[in-house]
Amino acid sequence: MQIIFGRKALELIGIDSAYTLLELDTIQPSPDHESEPSYCVLTNVPLTEIHLLEQKNKMHNDMLTFYRSQQWDECEDLIKLLRGSWNGEIDSFYDELLQRMQQYRSQPPETNWDAVYRPWLNSRPQLS
Repeated sequence: MQIIFGRKALELIGIDSAYTLLELDTIQPSPDHESEPSYCVLTNVPLTEIHLLEQKNKMHNDMLTFYRSQQWDECEDLIKLLRGSWNGEIDSFYDELLQRMQQYRSQPPETNWDAVYRPWLNSRPQLS
């Protein structure tokens, strides 16, 4: 799996239908940078999953929509269904979201939360 940051990077490398592309987090690496989406490029999709690609891509995108709208239960349900997909290549991302949601359930994000990960603010919820 390869990780790509920003929409401009996608244009530069010319991603086309030969690859499976999934959006991950939106990240603002520092205060003086704009937030950029991150994507993973999956190149080793098992042949046994080819017929499920469209369905799994939709599930992944729906999962992100649920996460960004703070619908934790729905997001978690889809993560459980998606774990192990794509040879498990992005399971660590799903695990990260599950950890964040666990913390957000006990300490909800502020009302202006935009789901952007800002490491310079240490915005990642810390589990105790």
